[in-house]
Amino acid sequence: MAYMVGTTKDGQFHASLRRNGELIGRVEAAMTQGVSSDGFSLQSTLHLQAGEQIWIQSDTEEYMYLHDNGNHYTHFTGWLLQEDVAQSFKNRLQ
Repeated sequence: MAYMVGTTKDGQFHASLRRNGELIGRVEAAMTQGVSSDGFSLQSTLHLQAGEQIWIQSDTEEYMYLHDNGNHYTHFTGWLLQEDVAQSFKNRLQ
């Protein structure tokens, strides 16, 4: 859920999924009276290397941000689908 600070106007919230700063995917959510009126999600299956970083970034106005409270509206979850055992072993030897 996205939230706009100090205003009840309508607008658009933009966010992106990033890997080491590289754009992976984008999402937009309509804002009605300062709160996102629709939920949104970003999903991607990526081949990651050890040490790579994944994050969700707000790409919109400073007064808009992702909102969470005791209802846990905002989640970021990752799963290891397959480990490259040979690469892991090689990295441990170095």
